[in-house]
Amino acid sequence: MRIRYLSCFLFIICLLSACSLEHTITGTYVPRQRGKYPKIIPTTFRMTLDADNHFTYLYRAGFKKKYSEGTWLFITKDTLLLNSQLQDIHSIPLIIERGEHRDNDSIVFLFNNSLKDTSVINWTIEVNDVPYEFNQDSLVLQMGDSCNFFVRGTIPLEVDSLIVPYLLNTKLESCSYSIGRSKGTRIVISFPHYITWDVVYYLPITERIRVKNKKLIIDEGIITKKRIVLYKKSD
Repeated sequence: MRIRYLSCFLFIICLLSACSLEHTITGTYVPRQRGKYPKIIPTTFRMTLDADNHFTYLYRAGFKKKYSEGTWLFITKDTLLLNSQLQDIHSIPLIIERGEHRDNDSIVFLFNNSLKDTSVINWTIEVNDVPYEFNQDSLVLQMGDSCNFFVRGTIPLEVDSLIVPYLLNTKLESCSYSIGRSKGTRIVISFPHYITWDVVYYLPITERIRVKNKKLIIDEGIITKKRIVLYKKSD
């Protein structure tokens, strides 16, 4: 019985220690930069860990920009694991709502596109392996009994180089979806709330980060090509 009480006590102590560590680790971390422009190029490298285990990452230097967000958690007492909410820009999830359409011989696609006001992206929808322009709000097609579709967004190279100097991703694609008995169907398509214009700079991350004395130590990997140390900003 005494051993059982001792085990419970140690478990509670470990749990409280973990909660305390997670609380102290939250905040915004940046590197220490020495020197000023033009001796060095101003760089933004910021990692923010929120108390709800959400992280945001932003890097910007010259004409290069990277952005990511997702969840963080401790996998050991001094190691964090970061997982981006979006792991593949060629497999972006869509919100699909299905309803009835008055024309029983056709299918109508409605695109509530949160990025449609960004004129630099050309949108298409590929239905049963046939691409259709999808920059408009709706598309009506004569379909058989079923269909497969996905949405693609592309940015021309001239836009990439002239209008969007920070651009990383020139092609975005959604997951593929199948609709059975598609005749007389209305399909409303939209993006999840976290898909914003920053998706063209998005960097999918699955990365381990070491924690030491209010510092994040990021080794060579997805985030950086060389080891970097981030220091917690004072409140």
